[in-house]
Formats: sequence, C-alpha cells, structure tokens
Amino acid sequence: MFTDSYLPYVSGVVVSLHNAVKELERRGNTVVVCAPDYPSAVGSDTIIRFPSVASTYPGFRIALPFSIEAWHHINRRQVDLVHVHSPFLMGVAGAAFAWRHKLPLVFTHHTRYDQYVHYAPLFPRLIRRLTSSYVKWFCQRCDLIIVPTEEIGGLLQAQGIERTIEVVPSGVETERFQSGDADWLRRTFALPKSAIVLLYVGRLTKEKNLHMLLAAFTYAASECEGFLVLVGSGPEKNALQAAAAAAGIEERVIFAGPRYGSELVNCYHGADLFVFASTTETQGLVLLEAMAAGLPVVAVNASGSREMIEDQKSGILTANHPMALAAAMVKLIKNEGFRHQTGAQAAARSLLFSNQAAASRLVDCYRVLLAGRRETPSK
Repeated sequence: MFTDSYLPYVSGVVVSLHNAVKELERRGNTVVVCAPDYPSAVGSDTIIRFPSVASTYPGFRIALPFSIEAWHHINRRQVDLVHVHSPFLMGVAGAAFAWRHKLPLVFTHHTRYDQYVHYAPLFPRLIRRLTSSYVKWFCQRCDLIIVPTEEIGGLLQAQGIERTIEVVPSGVETERFQSGDADWLRRTFALPKSAIVLLYVGRLTKEKNLHMLLAAFTYAASECEGFLVLVGSGPEKNALQAAAAAAGIEERVIFAGPRYGSELVNCYHGADLFVFASTTETQGLVLLEAMAAGLPVVAVNASGSREMIEDQKSGILTANHPMALAAAMVKLIKNEGFRHQTGAQAAARSLLFSNQAAASRLVDCYRVLLAGRRETPSK
C-alpha cells in the first residue's frame, strides 16, 4: 500500500485505509504501508516511513519518496500486488514500483480531486482541468480502480476511463460505534439535558460546505432549543466562529476540536442527530460512523451521501440550500418517534458497510486480478 497520508494524521482516507489494513491482516495477509513520516510517527516492519516536509494545510505532510533506506526495505519484500491510495507523489512511487516489477497495480479513487482546487493559490480553473486530465492519465495505467460508490464509478467512466472499475465501499468498525457514554458530550460542554444536540464530525474546511450548514442551523435554532456541535479542526474555524457570532448563535454552536477514540464515540452517542452538508465526498465515512451509533442523518443529497442514506428511512436527504436542510433538521427535532425510528434503521443499514464486508469484497477483487494476471503472463 502506498499513501500520501497515514496515521498519526487523521482523515477519511486514512481511517478507510487503516480499517482495511487491520482487517486484511486479521485474515492472515501481510500488508506493508508506505507512508510519509511525521514528527510523532513510529515506523515498524510493516509501516515504512518516507521523509516528508510540512504543507500549507495544518498537519498534512508531503512525502518525499526518495529514501534509499525506505526503498531497501520495500525491495527486499516478496510482493504479490501493489495498491496505491493517491495518484500523486506516493501513488506515482508505488505505480513505478509495480511497473518495474511487473506487478498488478490497484488504485482506490478516494477523493474528488478536482473539488479541492481552491487550495491552489493561482488559476483554479486551469488547475481543475489539469487535475482531471492527470487523474485520467493515471487511472488508465492501473490494472484495477476501486471506487467507494457506483456514482463515482460512473463519473470515471463518463470521463472516458476504460480500465476495470469495481465498487468497494470503505469499511467502518461498526461494532466500535455501537455503544458509548451518552452523557459525556453534555457533561463535557455543559449542555442542557433537555436540549437537542446536532452533531457534525469532520474537517473544518471550505469543501465541507459548513457555512451553509451554519446558516441552516440558524434557521432551525429559531424554532427549537438546540445546539450544534462541530467536532474537528481546520482552516475555516475562525471564519465559522465569526459567522456564528454575526448570526447571534455563538452560544449555541460548540467548537469541540478534534476528538478520537472513545471521546469520538461518546460524541456520537451524546447527539440526537447527525448533520452533513458536504457535496464533495466520495463516500463520507463519518456518515456511517454516525449511523452505526444509531443516529439519524440529515445530509445534502450529493455524492458520498445518497448511496449511504435511504431517504426518509435511515435519514433525510435535502437540496443544497439552508432552508431545505433546516426543514429536515426541524422535522427530526420535533418528531421524536420518527427520529428514533430513523436512527434504528440507520444502525441496521450501517452493517452493510462493516469492515468485514468491505475486506471480503476487496480480497475478492485482488483474487480475480491475480488470477487474470496468471492466465495472461505476457500482459
């Protein structure tokens, strides 16, 4: 596995990859992860760290895949298959390794890369076109492309990508989110027991559409007693705090910072519903974590959400507009019976996306690819 980010850095891609690695290893496979080094990172026999430099995004580091020592550890391995999780620096390094040794190459298309061009300092439209063209070029040179949803697979096919594409949703440790301390969130942030708690988990960035989410909560808060808890960190935090103050709801919006482990699980169990406005996801793992905890979800009807959520069953999908999102929030807030029913169905649906189910599907894809390689050795 080659990746541009890994633990201790945390993101949806990292969680997805780490979950897959753990489950594959549990089944007796040997998985070696090639990843950037971090100041607090620890290497091991199965995690090979490459030197890295800081980026403009807090916490994210850019790997420099030129370490002689790291490549020595990689080259001494007997590798059956290379799986890259980025089309960029580490992905190219992994692809070059696969091509050089004539190994099958798998690429998981985790991210809609063209949706992140606002981080480019100049010429965003040009960067968007170049990014799309480059990703297409990279995909065409892989043996197998993994996508988390049918929709993302369709987008790649529409771009003219002709390689084999398989849908393998990222897995979630559903059992880890099934129980938690339901009082921890209210106790930690001194929230009234009678208040409804709306929860968001994720990075505080522009592409998460959080200003629209905040506007929607402003409408919803005018109709009921509720608090919005934002779990995560990111460059938009100050702007979101200013927007909450301007709307007069700063006391109803809690910036809880990043939370991990049992604290994250407790956040889910202390909330009444999960809210999500992003339109740039390929899957949205936090949706599944919330559903596994029994939370109904209110989300914008966009890629990454609509294949996870059954509208009016395990959650509510809305138009990308504050009033539409607010109306769905209010519906679940005021209808306790519907809220509990939807949460129960969300928990049941989350089991379809367990780590075990995802790993089984991934292993099947590997086996078919390797069998095909053996049948056509001249490829």
